[in-house]
Amino acid sequence: MLHLFHPALNKEKILENIEEILNNKIIADGDKVKEFEQKVGDYLAGLYSGTPCNIVALNSGTAALHIAYILAGIKDGDEVITPVLTCTATTHPILWLGAKPIFCDIQLDTLNIDPTDIRKKITDKTKAIVVMHNGGLPCDMSEIMAIAEEYHLKVIEDASQGFGGEYKGQKLGTIGDYGCFSLQAIKLLTTGDGGLLYCKNDNDHKKAKQLKWFGIDRDRQKERGSLVPSKFSKLFNQRAMTFDIEETGYKYNCNNILASIGLANLEKIYDWLKQRKEFAEIYRQELRGVPGITLLKEVEGNSNWLFQILVDDRERFQKKMADAGIETNMVQVRNDIYALFGGERQELPNMNKLEDKYCSIPLHNNLTKDDIYKICQTIKS
Repeated sequence: MLHLFHPALNKEKILENIEEILNNKIIADGDKVKEFEQKVGDYLAGLYSGTPCNIVALNSGTAALHIAYILAGIKDGDEVITPVLTCTATTHPILWLGAKPIFCDIQLDTLNIDPTDIRKKITDKTKAIVVMHNGGLPCDMSEIMAIAEEYHLKVIEDASQGFGGEYKGQKLGTIGDYGCFSLQAIKLLTTGDGGLLYCKNDNDHKKAKQLKWFGIDRDRQKERGSLVPSKFSKLFNQRAMTFDIEETGYKYNCNNILASIGLANLEKIYDWLKQRKEFAEIYRQELRGVPGITLLKEVEGNSNWLFQILVDDRERFQKKMADAGIETNMVQVRNDIYALFGGERQELPNMNKLEDKYCSIPLHNNLTKDDIYKICQTIKS
């Protein structure tokens, strides 16, 4: 069976890194997490750019989205424009904050959020725009950022599927005010499970580090008793507690074990991206013009996490592929039809048109070129 997903792992280096961690007494949030944040930041900013990249390592991409929405000031009664075609993780945290997701239509040739429809959905309640780089294919960020600037809105990039991708030379997830990455098992860069948050603003970065750990700023220099209410100073001093907690925080931190896996896999990121690009190019070359198949728009900077196609008869197509031992899937479903988000198919013409057509075929680093050609031959047949 040629599976749709298969984790990419730098196994020998992972084992080496984990052994080092297990021989150390600190397996929780420690130096390896900071090293991982720094190296991811160097990669996303461009190693020699001299521009710092504010990264916080977390325990999931959903945690990154939640903190980003908080930092964006989203509150009860606000509206957040979000793509209808995305993982529900993009949308859940909007509800946690009492806000309302406003589902936006997709582009026919990319499956990404449609900037034209974004404009139509903006009201005086709109607080932010969320974009998701579907399958790793970059959204039209120049147009989206211009809309956000015009209406004074925050932009959150859900780059969970876009790690390593680029838009006009800038890494996906570093263009908006906040960038959220998933390091879940089948993502291109994985720690087994985990997430990353990018903050354009330094103060937001500092705040994010506080929110990830119960609202406590763990980077403060210890000045015994100086940061606590005087009436409790004796108790705080006895426990070497040098801080007060003034707002709600969360248990969203990464740990040294996850970070050590991430550091090992990060060493392979260039090779893995190159291989996926080669496979995607073969697909494009071999499937162009095949009756019943439509390819999505080719966009420079695609991270190629998914290879998605449009199929005239998806049900028949998937059955034939399964019979040949090739797994296919839609991967994500339009969010508006879930009961949680209203349970009604909204008037979104492009989504409605493509709902029964889009499909993903295998694209991962454990495939070979022969596998890709086999998949193409099966589709042609």
